Amino acid sequence: MKTCLIVGGTGLLGPYLRDAAEKAGWQTVLLGRRHGDIRTDITDPGALANAVAKVKPALVIHAAAVTNVDACEQDREAAKALNADSVAALAWAMPPDARLVYLSTDQVYPDTEGEHEEDETGPVNVYGRTKLDGETNARTFSNHLILRVNFFGPSRTEGRSSLSDFVIDSLRDRRAITLFEDSIFSPLHVETLAKLTIMAASAGNTGTYNLGCRDGDSKAAFGLSIARHLGLQTETATVGKSKTMPNRARRTADLRMSVDRFERDFGVALPTLEEEIAKLSLGPANENDAAAAGFLPYGRQMIDDADIAAVVNVLKSDWLTTGPEITALETEFAARLGAGRAVACSSGTAALHLAFMACGLGPGDIVLVPSVTFLASANMARLTGADVVLVDVDPDTGISAPDHYLAAANALDKDARNRIKAIVPMAMAGVPAHPEALWALAQSRGWALIEDACHALGSEYGGKPHRVGSCDHATASTFSLHPVKTIAAGEGGIVTTADPDLADKLIRLRNHGVTRDGDLMTDKGQAFSLSGDQNPWYYEMIEPGMNYRLTDIQATLARSQLRKLDDFIDRRRYLAGMYREKLSALGGAVTHQTILPDTNPAWHLFAALINFAAIHRDRAGVMAGLRESGVGSQVHYIPLHRQPYFQRRMGNLILPGANGWYERELSLPLFPMMRDADIDRVVQALERAVA
Repeated sequence: MKTCLIVGGTGLLGPYLRDAAEKAGWQTVLLGRRHGDIRTDITDPGALANAVAKVKPALVIHAAAVTNVDACEQDREAAKALNADSVAALAWAMPPDARLVYLSTDQVYPDTEGEHEEDETGPVNVYGRTKLDGETNARTFSNHLILRVNFFGPSRTEGRSSLSDFVIDSLRDRRAITLFEDSIFSPLHVETLAKLTIMAASAGNTGTYNLGCRDGDSKAAFGLSIARHLGLQTETATVGKSKTMPNRARRTADLRMSVDRFERDFGVALPTLEEEIAKLSLGPANENDAAAAGFLPYGRQMIDDADIAAVVNVLKSDWLTTGPEITALETEFAARLGAGRAVACSSGTAALHLAFMACGLGPGDIVLVPSVTFLASANMARLTGADVVLVDVDPDTGISAPDHYLAAANALDKDARNRIKAIVPMAMAGVPAHPEALWALAQSRGWALIEDACHALGSEYGGKPHRVGSCDHATASTFSLHPVKTIAAGEGGIVTTADPDLADKLIRLRNHGVTRDGDLMTDKGQAFSLSGDQNPWYYEMIEPGMNYRLTDIQATLARSQLRKLDDFIDRRRYLAGMYREKLSALGGAVTHQTILPDTNPAWHLFAALINFAAIHRDRAGVMAGLRESGVGSQVHYIPLHRQPYFQRRMGNLILPGANGWYERELSLPLFPMMRDADIDRVVQALERAVA
């Protein structure tokens, strides 16, 4: 089976090209910068050449581009690098007997009346010029095919949407939208375009062809036609002119293309625009009713083909647990956070337990734990035999400040204060919990600082900036790889530390307290043979430990997810910014968590704060209203001092900050697969629920 390499295959068109190519009998490989079967910098000629040499493709489709016309104007070098220079590098790296297909654009045409023939180029913006340069570079390879295209249709790519997606989402959500009557084009449905691209690539013709629908229309007519076809209301749509919009790059007004040459040479009759629009449907995320729209949970994992392939590769390997994937994950995780060491384990709870044991917590010791945190922080401290003292939090951040820890310590008698051995600050929702100030406090008192960073993978703080988990200001930091966290392994946890001795102890404790380190053996006669070599079967248990091992199956999934961490964080920060902006319009009864100064959270959660008394609704009623609209929510967390176990041990504590946070907190959906329209949907549902 011959191989088709799709460069830029993780964009809007990539999944459709893969489907069409595989149905035509090709084996496909997707190449992208951050996702795909092969990840490489497409603008790096050497890296691109290495990828081509590795795949040895018979067909290469270049579908990578900076397509945002305005973005191209703002960063011309980036547009040139991807739209033009990468094509030159690809043409140079191509196997001599292969075929190159370059997907260009209708923006190469001049601002004159269409339908444009293939030889009348004259782009009016950077995007069109760089794509035309890309065409020139593609022609340096003899067996080339250049297709000038425009398309629409449902996106299957996270974080990307087409014009039809934008129109459907806007009309469905009753958002104002301007449809341009002075912008004319002739796009194809993305599935049609993918099939025709593979057909043309397989036919053997060389040269340049327009590939679009047979007629075309204005974007205003296009949008209104979609609305008629799908039964969407258009009262929020306005017909306007593109040229009157501020801060927009110049665009060719009439982009209709003549497709006579393509129809003649390839023997096909191309569809009309109305025929292509008729292929659109209201998918699960586009239905008006909540059930069909798909339920939005408060959090969920994002698993792609690369993740699945990584897991399958391990399942086919010799190692399912305690194998090379564990060490690789630990090395990559530590490097990503700038930590000295990372130790993987079976869950975030296990990470806390290991950290407590490695720091020597035991009976008679006291640990200061925020009352607003997940149960695991206090549970694991108690399992070491240590006592827990609960600490109040700020009602607007959900986080304990240094003064809160001091107040909790000072409320103890002198003997108890002397038994405080550790504090466990918790980065609520991903907001770093005063790391520098608490580290200074802990060092001055001789306390260990074990950072519950399960919400904060990717969060930063301080002017450097410091990364949460670097342990620049912590004895150890603990992370969770649960599916709703920033990266997922199914289940899993990681402890980071700058102390190599602590890391070695963590490794022993996760595996029954066992060591195979000859230097630590007490029975040298059993440990070593007469020749002085260490006996391979021999081990010693130095101290009691647990079976907190992570499997290689989980570790390889976590490694694959870690490669996408920057994308996940960028999307979470963007969505959280949308929430903050849109919630501000709902009035004083609905606010959100306050961000601490000098922090840059990665946003595991988005915590709305609602004055339920002021709106005369209880939280259960609001949550039920959201659920009726297909929106999930959660509460983070029920304070520990309200839990029966701690009430039996401590009585009825009065912690006003923790109560103030808990009585208002409601976590709204936040995960990278959410679209912009989903934020609008959640906020509108919340507005109805609190009305």
